[in-house]
Amino acid sequence: MVLTRLGNFPALETRRPVAKAFSTLPWALALDELAHAKNQTITLGNQPRVLTNFQNELWKTLNTGASVALSAPTSVGNSFVLELYLTSLFDAESQSVAYVVPTRALITQVSSDLAAIFVQHKKRAPEIITVPPKQGLPLPSNAIYVMTQERLHLTMQARLDFSVKKLVVDEAHSISEGARGILLQSVVEQILERNPDMQVLFASPTTRNLDCFGRLFRRPDILPQATRDPTVSQNFLILKRTSSGAVSISSARRTGPPLPISEVPNQFKLRTRIEKLAHLPLLLCRDQPNLIYANGADEAEDIALLLVKQLKKHTPNSRCLALSKLAKESVHPSYILSECVLHGVGFHYANIPTNLRQEVEFAFADGALRYLVCTSTLLQGVNLPAKNIFMLKPTKGQNTPLKPADFWNLAGRAGRLRREFQGNIFLIDYDEWGEQLVQKPRDVEIAPAIQQPSQPLPDN
Repeated sequence: MVLTRLGNFPALETRRPVAKAFSTLPWALALDELAHAKNQTITLGNQPRVLTNFQNELWKTLNTGASVALSAPTSVGNSFVLELYLTSLFDAESQSVAYVVPTRALITQVSSDLAAIFVQHKKRAPEIITVPPKQGLPLPSNAIYVMTQERLHLTMQARLDFSVKKLVVDEAHSISEGARGILLQSVVEQILERNPDMQVLFASPTTRNLDCFGRLFRRPDILPQATRDPTVSQNFLILKRTSSGAVSISSARRTGPPLPISEVPNQFKLRTRIEKLAHLPLLLCRDQPNLIYANGADEAEDIALLLVKQLKKHTPNSRCLALSKLAKESVHPSYILSECVLHGVGFHYANIPTNLRQEVEFAFADGALRYLVCTSTLLQGVNLPAKNIFMLKPTKGQNTPLKPADFWNLAGRAGRLRREFQGNIFLIDYDEWGEQLVQKPRDVEIAPAIQQPSQPLPDN
């Protein structure tokens, strides 16, 4: 009943006794739950979907045709609602939609998710276009263009007849990030010039000044819609080796000192950074879905190899055998990823071929891999949640400390909607970090890159 009145219907599915408890409720409470669920149920293709409070309000606002700037934690599932809404648009009339994402990895995820939703709801799918259309060919009347700002920029330069009725900008806070942020702003301005009255949807993590989008693009009609309430509970746990060799666990709090919880006997070596990031997941969360954050590709491989050393008795399943074969074919017969995945361990960084990186992501999401060592590539990559995340003095790249916005973005992946009620973020040697990120604000203030001091263009 608590979860129902909070509107957190996805959490009902994460505990079997809770999911089965409806039949045991007194009639008055059962009717109350049925009424609340009915008010938040939408139907697509004869299939009902129960939304959370925030998702339901967002759904209603979108269906009025209003432009929206929305902000929510990663676990809330706002992308899910946007994709459902886009699917519903193609029922009545021809539509063209531009869906802007910051990375190629997100192109794959969003386009795959949209295609799956159309199939699931037995709807005739529009063309989902992910590369600039060839010149000379007519533009389709029903299409969703899922592209990065670079690809959309090329499309608009080559096709003066290109225009859309709806625009979605995912990870819209990246408008503040250097040269790519300037390009994103320019692309949005150009596409609005071709259709000034189109419905525009900006989606970003918890953002303090959502009104900046209306001011920046001279669209005072953009409605801010925000929530800070996650649908998955999260625990921030500090890990530290004690003088006796055990591991102490404390709860990090926004204010005040950490709250001691327990000490765990430990048989692993915890001398180096690599040993801590590899051995602590084995000590505390063996065989659970674990994301381990590394500060570079070399470190990611070293952590994965040390994990494999401790998991030698693992028997690979067919999915891991196929992934190992793909790693050998895509890179090299001796590529170390091909050996790691046979033990349920993967790693993820920018220089891995795209098709192989995607299969690693799918294998982790499906549970074939239980440990995934990732770098900052994941911050603007796919939404890849896990039950547990392990961090030790995290940086973006080799030397740049992780900013609070990136920290909360990463932490938001702890706990999978509809699979777990809570997720755990393990902070190793937290008192030695340069910044106490848990105490930093969760929401960020967006400052468009074009209004910031000039920055050098990236090498690529």
